[in-house]
Amino acid sequence: MALSAVVSPPAFAEQINSPASPAAAPGESAKANPLDTGKNILYYLFWTKDAKLESDLANLQKSLDLSSKQMAELEAVGLSQFQATRSPGNSAKSGDVKAFNASVEAQAAKTNQEIQSALKDSYPGFRNWIKAWWQGERDYRNNAVESAMKPDAGITTHTIYATQYVPDTSGATEVALPDKYIKSANLGSSSPYKNPPYTVTVRSSAATLSNVRVEEAGPWNENDNYWDTARRTWNGRLTLGTPEAYAAFYDNFNNGKDEFGDTVLNPAGIDLSTAAARAIGLGANKSGWIVVTFSDLP
Repeated sequence: MALSAVVSPPAFAEQINSPASPAAAPGESAKANPLDTGKNILYYLFWTKDAKLESDLANLQKSLDLSSKQMAELEAVGLSQFQATRSPGNSAKSGDVKAFNASVEAQAAKTNQEIQSALKDSYPGFRNWIKAWWQGERDYRNNAVESAMKPDAGITTHTIYATQYVPDTSGATEVALPDKYIKSANLGSSSPYKNPPYTVTVRSSAATLSNVRVEEAGPWNENDNYWDTARRTWNGRLTLGTPEAYAAFYDNFNNGKDEFGDTVLNPAGIDLSTAAARAIGLGANKSGWIVVTFSDLP
């Protein structure tokens, strides 16, 4: 059963060698800093299209008196980490999960080394800034979601964090949602959903793209129909309309893992093909908060 009522989303915010463990800032306990978790924190901060985060970046530069060169280096390091850990692969195979999570840990240590190299004496201050900023960012996003939801109310439209992927068919305008049965139905394979095609409408502050087919399963999960009142997985444990990856990323739900055991590195609940992303104004390598309408889904 699909979501049943419309809730206005929050306003747009225009919108090799094993590396050594990172050095903690004075007074900081091990693993207390989000930079050490493997999550794509730096990518999220620098590459998410969002006015609040743009303001946060300006605050970061001013607070630590960072040069434009240092900010550009941090931006590049964040993108490099994101690209190096972009895909868990076929995570249904336990060996792939183990390898992916090991690569996440190694990449986190490498990223911290690169940050330290770029910032030098400003590195401890940067770690402290990130730790404080992350707590505020988590609270901000969770409050925005909570304010948009009503107890026991369904939704057909919600604000979701979107990443990008390169589709199998070059130039195709399509999306991925974490429900393997929708993908199967749209591709003509066996599925409990019997009335394809299934589509969504995606909207940014720049443009709206209607009736976009769901052609892939993901990101992260394949059994997380978070828009459905008859949610197959985590029903009753997560608020309707909240992707499991969102909760894993911000609140360490499921120990910060997806359904396969992969460490969730970003809060994405939808993946846009590159053509779909460009159509609504997301540039190369960018992610962002978009409004998704689910009313055409089962």
